[in-house]
Amino acid sequence: WLAQVYLTEGDVTQAEAAIEPLLPLTKKDLDVDYEPVQRLWGQILAAQGNLDDAIQVLQDSLTRLEDGEELYQTGRTLLALADVLAQEAKAHAGRARAIFADLGARLDLQEAEEFITRLGK
Repeated sequence: WLAQVYLTEGDVTQAEAAIEPLLPLTKKDLDVDYEPVQRLWGQILAAQGNLDDAIQVLQDSLTRLEDGEELYQTGRTLLALADVLAQEAKAHAGRARAIFADLGARLDLQEAEEFITRLGK
């Protein structure tokens, strides 16, 4: 997938341009697997900072994969979702850290910093 190559190289704009023509299509319209298209779209949204939209796209993809016939695609989508959720968790923890720093809440600040450190591993 050309869009995946662009995304891997950090060119989100080109990745989006490469995947956009496939987005309006349904599974029956494609000669290829549909879920990788949705997963890649979710990853592009996350790279653009649209974490809520990315989570929704990936969760919708998982719902469609619930029949269990495509275990590999399910695993890849779960991993992509975990990555986006980790990004979201880091953003929330960073905001909490800033609040605790502003308030001078040292113990809470330390807890937030430890959480952020654990997320980075």
